[in-house]
Amino acid sequence: MKSPRSRVRHGGVLLAFVCLPVGAWAAEAGRPAAEPGRVAVETLSLGEAVERAMRDGAPTQIAGLETDRAREAALETLGAYLPQLMITSQAGWSNRIGEKMVAGDGKVYGLDNLGNDPWVDVFVQQALLDLPLWRRIGRQQLGTKLAELAERQVREAVIYEVLKLYSNLARIEELERAADAHRNALDRLVRRADHLLAAGHALKSERDATHHAHEDAQLLLEGFALERDALGAELRLALGEGRGGALATRPETLPEPRPAVFEEGILVAVQRAPGVQILQLERQIGDASVGVAEAERWPRMVLRGGYANYGIKRFDEFDDAGYIFMGMEVPLFDGFQNRYKVGGAQKTAEIARLRARSFATATRGRVEALNRELVLLARRASLAERRAVSAASQAAIAALNLDTRRGSIEAALAAHARHAERVVAAVEFRYARIEVWARLQRELGRLGSALGEPPTAPVVKH
Repeated sequence: MKSPRSRVRHGGVLLAFVCLPVGAWAAEAGRPAAEPGRVAVETLSLGEAVERAMRDGAPTQIAGLETDRAREAALETLGAYLPQLMITSQAGWSNRIGEKMVAGDGKVYGLDNLGNDPWVDVFVQQALLDLPLWRRIGRQQLGTKLAELAERQVREAVIYEVLKLYSNLARIEELERAADAHRNALDRLVRRADHLLAAGHALKSERDATHHAHEDAQLLLEGFALERDALGAELRLALGEGRGGALATRPETLPEPRPAVFEEGILVAVQRAPGVQILQLERQIGDASVGVAEAERWPRMVLRGGYANYGIKRFDEFDDAGYIFMGMEVPLFDGFQNRYKVGGAQKTAEIARLRARSFATATRGRVEALNRELVLLARRASLAERRAVSAASQAAIAALNLDTRRGSIEAALAAHARHAERVVAAVEFRYARIEVWARLQRELGRLGSALGEPPTAPVVKH
């Protein structure tokens, strides 16, 4: 039986392991195969790997900064509705500064100052009625929620990537330990074949077959070591650490992959998925944009009061003044610009609504399919484990028959090969369950919480 994902291929063939019982290679599950002169490795639990990626990884840091930027943009928009305190100043000289005129009331004014702005103007301005601004504030607040959900989605993606790399590394370590045990067992079979050939109880071709199998096992073991180192380096990059020493996993910290349970129904669970909530928020932002465009038709009112100083006093002019006034702006005709702006915003909102509905339906289909696949994989993994145990017994019997000269080298090698396929299948099915479980939890937005990561965004109300 071949691997369900056909991951372990070296030299174009899937190598068989030895006839040792499953417990012989599973007993070493806490560490990778020993190598002479190998540098010390850092053993890392899954929780520690996730914590490092959340703390040091660039994607999560960028997502956090984008959320902060969205919050500050919302506060910036809100600040436009607060009182605005300003001061303006201008002063100058004119070659007609000394010229004057007599007004009808008999007072004398300087010609160059008539209608001029004050030299210093200190004033407070407050928006009284600005419906487009107020609705933009509401839309910006929705944008903040959108950034929070996007950050949550990024964190889920990072956790998924770390879990995938970590489980792949654990899988390779387990296969490497099994290959190491296989090679050691083939050492004994090679010695036994040499002895039988010397005693005239075996053919040279049979002895050569054991040597070829042993060489193939050594090459496979070296291939696993290379793949393990490559996965360790890739995992370090995902943790935001760049280069570093070798990594080893703690397989017992991997999650137990169980089918999802929907206490409130699958529809509610799908609606809480980050991808669905993001599209729902985009729909709400689209509706808010329609409201902003429609509000452009409303009048705007502003209240302004302050103190102005007009510089040096000349002739009969006043040199300062206190004032307060209310301004109003009423749009009457803009060449139908606002009409088309509202129409465009409505189309954008409808597009977002259709996308949200379609994505929710597709997400539900993917969740149901992954849940069914997980249930099926659990049954296949259980069968693969039982087959591996059975094949181990058959391989042990074949080795015993060879020792008592009631069996052949060919039969022993065949039993080893069959046991090896069953061991590989058991390992692959076990880790395939973790991969499918991770995809399912990511679709639902539960992967972080399932691994102990606290939520980072509120649920969107529909």
